[in-house]
Amino acid sequence: MQMNVAKRPYNHCRYAGNNGDVWKHVLLLEILRSLAPRNAASFHYFETHAGPGYARLGENGDWRRGIGRFMEPGFEEHFKHPYFDLVLPAMRNNCLYKGSWVLATEYLRNVGHLNFKVTAHEISADTLKMAASTIRKGQLSQWVSLQPRSGYDALEKLEHADFVLIDPPYRSSDGSADDWQRVHNAVQRVKQISKNWVVWYPVFRRDEPDQLIEMSEGVALELSWAPDAPGWVMKGCGLLMDHDTADILRFQPGMLKKLATQLGGEISVRHSSILPATETKAPEQLPCGPHSFTRSARYAEFLSKPIEFLQRRVMPQNPSPGIFP
Repeated sequence: MQMNVAKRPYNHCRYAGNNGDVWKHVLLLEILRSLAPRNAASFHYFETHAGPGYARLGENGDWRRGIGRFMEPGFEEHFKHPYFDLVLPAMRNNCLYKGSWVLATEYLRNVGHLNFKVTAHEISADTLKMAASTIRKGQLSQWVSLQPRSGYDALEKLEHADFVLIDPPYRSSDGSADDWQRVHNAVQRVKQISKNWVVWYPVFRRDEPDQLIEMSEGVALELSWAPDAPGWVMKGCGLLMDHDTADILRFQPGMLKKLATQLGGEISVRHSSILPATETKAPEQLPCGPHSFTRSARYAEFLSKPIEFLQRRVMPQNPSPGIFP
């Protein structure tokens, strides 16, 4: 009997570098590119679920449908973005994929941010050892504080962060539990302590994120790559964020659409029916592929203008040594 995929034990290496990771990490660096200069004197990046920092990818991992789509010769000429500069060398040399907090740290370091810190949390003893090794070998200790505690608990005691990423596996290592309710509570908390935040979530059922999106009063950018797949197959993922963070990405519709197409998916913009006080225009219905989602007029032209992928590259100022066996 086949086990429901959503309830299988979580294997990070199997999913690392997949469609959802590429979507998440390109958008993450695009957000940081805008946020970090606003906080030039200091910038605090807070992440609830660290993971090992690096994941070794197997021959048959889901990465082939994600970052693997960008590894063919010539693709770099069409997709110029700091994400690819940071990810592809480790992929090609050692088949290693970088996690969110490593990408955030390396990006902020490479663009020469004067003063930033990254706080990441992890409770698995084995994963903590791997993350500590990533920090040591990558020479990241100047910026990264790895905390051996629950990111949810740390969030409850956090007074302020410039940016918060909530990115749990949505099920435990034994496949017995999920994170939806804890993420729901975490969003309620993070809205009190940070202006800019992002939550990653998987889509196994179309209605599963509805309550979270509604409660958050935020905006979700969903990438759907298998909308008609059977119920137990992951159909896509979303990044739920506050309106200020969403506005950063609102000016990159061409980049988002080009990325989604290369990942074999389509973009949907979803948001809560509870609009911020500054929202004055009535919502309208706009079609998004096979589904329709309520969107405010504020986002009516979110994906309408053909903007090319940004022509920027980030060259490391202090390249990391050839590490990670």
